[in-house]
Amino acid sequence: MRLVAPLSFRIQQIMKSHDLSESAAGEFINLHQKQRDDFIRRFATVPVVDTSLYHLVINNAHLSVEKIAALIDEYLMNFSA
Repeated sequence: MRLVAPLSFRIQQIMKSHDLSESAAGEFINLHQKQRDDFIRRFATVPVVDTSLYHLVINNAHLSVEKIAALIDEYLMNFSA
């Protein structure tokens, strides 16, 4: 599964959850995204953004945490092998 969202949404969320300024939140996101992407690159033979790597891609700017959890639960209950 991959969670995606516009950068502006991600910055606002990090500012709230970590009590950071906009610039600090942007730096936080860049650092952590680079770490995630580096991890995936070690194991994948296609670009990180290639949707064939993921069973599910969710834009969390459009759904609440509860709805995302319910969607993942539904997927796992009905479509996982």
